[in-house]
Amino acid sequence: MRSLHRQIRNEVSKKGLADNIKLGAGGIREVEFIAQIFQMIRGGQMRALQLKGTQETLLKLEELDIIPGEQVAVLLEAYRFLRDVEHRLQYWEDQQTQTLPTTPEQQQLLAESMGFADYAAFSDGLNAHRSRVNALFNEILSDSESEVTESNHEWLWAWQEAPDEDERAHRLNEHGFHAGSVAARLDQLRGSHKYRHLSAQAQPRFDAIVPAFMQAAAAQPNPTDTFIRLMDFLENISRRSAYLAFINEHPQILQQLAEIMSQSSWVAAYLTQYPILLDELISTQLLETDFDWTKLAAELSDGLNNCKHDTEAQMDILRHFQHAQLFRLAVQDLAGLRTIEALSDELSALADTVIAAALPFVWADMPKKHRDTPQFAVISYGKLGGKELGYTSDLDLVYLFDDNDPEAQDVYIRFARRLTNWLSTPTGAGTLYDVDVRLRSNGDSGFLAQSVAAFEKYQRENAWTWEHQALTRARFICGMPEIQTAFDRIRTDILTTERDTAKLAREIIGMREKMFPSHPPVDSNVKYARGGVVDVEFIVQFLILAHARQHPELLDNYGNIALLNIAADCGLINKQLAGQSRTAYRFYRQQQHNTKLRDVGKVEVNDVLLGHYDSVRKLWLAVFGEEAKTCYAA
Repeated sequence: MRSLHRQIRNEVSKKGLADNIKLGAGGIREVEFIAQIFQMIRGGQMRALQLKGTQETLLKLEELDIIPGEQVAVLLEAYRFLRDVEHRLQYWEDQQTQTLPTTPEQQQLLAESMGFADYAAFSDGLNAHRSRVNALFNEILSDSESEVTESNHEWLWAWQEAPDEDERAHRLNEHGFHAGSVAARLDQLRGSHKYRHLSAQAQPRFDAIVPAFMQAAAAQPNPTDTFIRLMDFLENISRRSAYLAFINEHPQILQQLAEIMSQSSWVAAYLTQYPILLDELISTQLLETDFDWTKLAAELSDGLNNCKHDTEAQMDILRHFQHAQLFRLAVQDLAGLRTIEALSDELSALADTVIAAALPFVWADMPKKHRDTPQFAVISYGKLGGKELGYTSDLDLVYLFDDNDPEAQDVYIRFARRLTNWLSTPTGAGTLYDVDVRLRSNGDSGFLAQSVAAFEKYQRENAWTWEHQALTRARFICGMPEIQTAFDRIRTDILTTERDTAKLAREIIGMREKMFPSHPPVDSNVKYARGGVVDVEFIVQFLILAHARQHPELLDNYGNIALLNIAADCGLINKQLAGQSRTAYRFYRQQQHNTKLRDVGKVEVNDVLLGHYDSVRKLWLAVFGEEAKTCYAA
């Protein structure tokens, strides 16, 4: 981009192009370049930007909130004015010219044809447009490569060929780096095949970034780890000159990258895997915590429509969308802008949005289908069903249909398989979700898609207690509204069935004990420890299955923290124990989350953790009574 910027500047200074309305400063070419550069950066993930016309591209950039509307209005007004002038010049000269006339007669004719009284007034109008365009051009495409280099000139010593090893080690140590590790990584990078084969354009950009990254890493509490992650990222993008240009053109993101990678090796690896997400760092929406999922779903649907039945492109669009929103959530999470519950709500809404967007396009892609709209629905279980999804959680999905056509079973099985593939198969754009369909009726031996009637019959006659436990965390995601109504009715009927609570307690305790050999209940594992995550989940599931008949408010799928509070309000459990267990469960989830996002190793077994375990154990004993004591026997 900057090479184009410099090229235009050189043409103006060397060739006297100030009177050229196309190539001169603030001319047609600058408006076109502004549109084209955003197409280059974002067009790969936003097919809606793969347009030919400058005006329609600018309007789409405004629609997508990439360029502010007032700037687009300025550019469009100027562009139309300039192109109008160009057309008049070419009509008079009958040749491809964009140079303003020099004779008074031609100047007056041009002014009058453009609606001005004289050439002076025309020039004022023209210059006003060009001045505004040029100001925006310089703002958007400012030549900041020298800014990056100059601001880091004191760090150039770190990226020298054949450096003084002792001096470099001394200076690295002074800045808090582990000199041996960093020096070895720098030497490896300089001697790598990727670096030695960079283009003449890419290598200076690369050379400017290395010391800038070093300076940014030195400001972090873990400079060595941060720098290694930044170098892994840089090496990965080194052969893609557009990304190097992007970093040089936006020096403000250097500190952001360092801070993000300092806090989370997982996010660092995610960004390295999907460097196209760099663009999100300059988005005005990056730290906006209000996600308008209706609007985002409409944008995603538009993107899928723009692919014109190109299946691979549509699968890529889904992945780009999900990666961008997940990255945005992760950055907000690292910034401390979200509670664990709020984060899981948004991650669950993201998965819901992706599945709902995919469904009609997968059906449209289906060969040999018997109707235009599928009588089909997606049901979620597990973490997605309970809206407790994490960054890398599997999606537990069940597929239902309600269609009497003789071919329906085969059609919907093929449809379910194809939808699962859309959601789980890696493409050139990366991965989306791991999908688990084993919670369907009869597990792996059951049909991948099942009729509503068959699902109801199985739940009433053949389902095990653990399958009814799973149903407590199940909810409708998308599809045919009539199936949602039927599913909600079936779920309510099953969960409000009158049960022998003593027998139910024994069955749930027995299932918990069966986990011990494969998942020992050690205190360092908050999920399986006695008094940990699973115990809280089993307590809530028992309360629903035992008491939802008398207390239907327990059927609302609000998540375990809220359900503990509802159970206490219903008088089913002690309010103090419920409050303590809610706090414990929130703590456990935060620990699990920190292990993934914030490079926290094993959970520290301390008095705080043991106190949380003790609270949940007391609730377990209070809920299950004498039957529960075997779980906590020495």
